[in-house]
Amino acid sequence: MNARTRILGLIVLCGLAPAAVAGPLHPPAGPVASTGTPLSEMEPRTVIGPATTPGDADSVYRITEPGSYVLAANVIGEDGKKGIEIASPGVSIDLNGFSLVGVPGSLAAVRSEPHASGASVSNGSITDWDGAGVHLLSSGGCHVSGVRVAGSGSTAVLIGDGGLVEECVAVGSTYGYYLLPGAVARGCTAESMLYSGFSAVRGATLEGCAAENCASDGFSARGGSVLRGCTASANGVDGIHLDRGSTAIECVAVDNASYGIRADDDCVVLSCTALENGDASSTGAGIFLFGSGSRVEGNHTALNKIGIRATGSGNLIIRNSARGNTANSFSLAGGNAAGPIIAGSQVATFANPNCNIAY
Repeated sequence: MNARTRILGLIVLCGLAPAAVAGPLHPPAGPVASTGTPLSEMEPRTVIGPATTPGDADSVYRITEPGSYVLAANVIGEDGKKGIEIASPGVSIDLNGFSLVGVPGSLAAVRSEPHASGASVSNGSITDWDGAGVHLLSSGGCHVSGVRVAGSGSTAVLIGDGGLVEECVAVGSTYGYYLLPGAVARGCTAESMLYSGFSAVRGATLEGCAAENCASDGFSARGGSVLRGCTASANGVDGIHLDRGSTAIECVAVDNASYGIRADDDCVVLSCTALENGDASSTGAGIFLFGSGSRVEGNHTALNKIGIRATGSGNLIIRNSARGNTANSFSLAGGNAAGPIIAGSQVATFANPNCNIAY
């Protein structure tokens, strides 16, 4: 095919192509305006204020109808009152970058009534309330996201059954987070709590959370709760305290005063790292097994007072490694099912896959 034939073919193909649809060549004069549906019609939101959400004897504002609500200014607390009370199911509150600022004697910044299920609170700050920051404990299926709570006289965030807390920050409060059964905390931090950073009960889940410099435990998990990928550092007692069938997977505990990870009864500690824990206690350890029936497997302990310490019995302790722990790498009471403890120089020739390694 010569060049002339190819050019003629392209001309024919272009002629067969459908005409492109474009806007007018001469649009009307004036400013460009949207032709879409206004946002107010797509997602009508009510601005929280005295006229739309009037308070009562114990609340500055009270929401009594389901719907989407938004702040347009900061909320200042009052003595003996909650900031925003949620008294209806299906309420979504966008703090819109504004703050709820408490005063002496103020109660919770945001609190739901028992029947107010499915509440959502997002995108703002809560400071210096004598009560809780966000208290949704008595309502199921709630959601808190992107909220920073500082200086709460109680717990920063309480979430009820099946709720979700994500990307929140708690600083300088009495307690950090409290989760009821089935609740999930994801990507949250607790720093400088007067007591514990996170408390989870009966099957709650914490993923990618961090607790630092809390005066008591960084994490306290009970009743089959699960911690996955969490970090506990520089806490005043234990980094992670597991009880009654709870699990820690791929967590890190660093520089906690007593124990990096403590497991009481029937817990699982799997693929975790414990580093530089126990300096404040003569019996401190990277991992401490106080109770019985727990499984401790595939963990690494380094530079703790004791690497893995077990005073309870009936625990399974296999495939762990320990390096540079100052008092002892493994201190295990009788009655535990532990893999052989070998030196690093024996690894190449030792056949038992369940051995624990001190090197």
